[in-house]
Formats: sequence, structure tokens, C-alpha cells
Amino acid sequence: MDPGLLVEGIGLQEGWVVADIGCGDGFYSIPLARKAGNHGTVYALDADMSALVSLRENIRKAGVSEDRFRLIHGDALSTGIPSAELDLVFIANMFHDIEEKGEFLKEIKRILKPSGLLVDIDWQKTVTPFGPPPGIRIGQDEAERMFTSAGLEEVRRIEPGPYHYGLIYRKTGKRMDEGKDHGDRGHES
Repeated sequence: MDPGLLVEGIGLQEGWVVADIGCGDGFYSIPLARKAGNHGTVYALDADMSALVSLRENIRKAGVSEDRFRLIHGDALSTGIPSAELDLVFIANMFHDIEEKGEFLKEIKRILKPSGLLVDIDWQKTVTPFGPPPGIRIGQDEAERMFTSAGLEEVRRIEPGPYHYGLIYRKTGKRMDEGKDHGDRGHES
């Protein structure tokens, strides 16, 4: 999967403020920053400090201005990003790791601007030559149900590669359906 090509196809506009939650070493953060341009900002959040150290080095190697990034060592459930700050939240290959999915989706809605976008790139729930065990993956249908229950509306689906699915959802004025199960159960490792 070419991260630059994928980022080109998600609707990100120059000047946007974006978050890459679970950014790791910047596989997507750097292409997101390039696409957002000189007036854009990427909040790159990860719970692993060593990933952020690697990201900082990769930003330098890529020749992208570090001023376009806000590196955050933190928790995806409580990002510290101001409310209604973001045009787009990008998550890749990490939704299955979130134990409190309903709380995570509330945080995403809090930090997104009205009509802001959520892009989820994740593993198909099938056996693949690499990646997490299929039993802990979130299938596309299940992710769609969780996003809809959280008050997000589908914009479109994208094809990121043979082992992944891609979903783009928009924040709406709808509130989360508090009475439904939002998949807040942990997973078995």
C-alpha cells in the first residue's frame, strides 16, 4: 500500500488540520502533512514514545517542516486536541486495539469540526500473510455499524489494497445512540 497514493484519494484539502491517531513512525503522517501543505497541520498522536522519536527522525529525513506537526505522546481516548479543531481524523490499522470503542468515537466527534471527516483504514477480517490475528480484527460491516451508531454518516468507501478496507465517514449533528452497544468490549489476545 502506497501511503502517498492513499492520502491523495481521501479528500484531504490543502490547509486542513488533521490528526493521525496511532501514528507510529509516520507512515501516513508525513504524506498527510505533504497533502495538507504549508498552511496545514498534522497532530500525530501515539501512546508509544519511541514511535514519536522515530517519527521526528523520519520527518527530518523526508525534508518536511517539523512546524507542520504537533507530536502528542498520549491516549487515543483523551487526545488533548482542542474541541472542533480538526478537518480530518485518520486512523490506520489500530481500531481493533481500542478497547473502549464508544469512548474513542466520542473523542473523535469532539475533536472534529462540524462536517469533519473520519478516515479508517483497517485489516479485512480474513486470514492474511501478515497483520494481527483475524479474531481481533474489526470487520468492515462491524466498523460501519459502530460509526453509524456513533452519529457519523458514510461518505464513501475506498480500496487501500488487498488486505485492507477503507471507510470515510462525516461528523453529523446527530448524537450517539446511547442505548446501543458500541463495541466497548475488549478483545481476546
